Amino acid sequence: MKNILVLFSSVDGQTLKICNYIKDLLADEGFNIQVASIDSHHKINTNYDFILIGASIRYGGYRHSLYKFIQNNLYELEMVKTGFFSVSAIARKIGRDIPETDHYFEKFKRKSDWTPCIAGIFAGSISYPKYNFFDRFMIQAIMYLTNGPTDSSKVFEFTDWSKVRLFATQISYILKQ
Repeated sequence: MKNILVLFSSVDGQTLKICNYIKDLLADEGFNIQVASIDSHHKINTNYDFILIGASIRYGGYRHSLYKFIQNNLYELEMVKTGFFSVSAIARKIGRDIPETDHYFEKFKRKSDWTPCIAGIFAGSISYPKYNFFDRFMIQAIMYLTNGPTDSSKVFEFTDWSKVRLFATQISYILKQ
């Protein structure tokens, strides 16, 4: 049985939700999976056959702890097969939802000095009711500028779960080679 470590860096929980969905799909394929926050894993070991990292974008960037984690574990990440996926509300737009055209992912690769074997870009969610005043205002402004939803009384989920399912299938294929 192959072992997979799924790590996440999430602000509002959509990245974790996607990680758990991938975990369930890969567990059904017979893989042994552990899901954890990068904040709880300072150093990883190479006992895994695959390491997947999922991270959300907030205000145009990933959290600093993601880069620190990768910097501290770059050697280990280069020793096994790896994957990365990014989650953002901007990825709801066609053309912003693939690694080849996503400038956040390109910037991430340059800044982290890590290139995973497989990458995915997924649309996230907007949960206006749970945001504080500042976040709600800022996200509404960003959504207004990008022609997104601005109704602060609602939750909007943009994640294309069939796209996430396909990504999990690709990971399974990589591990079965």
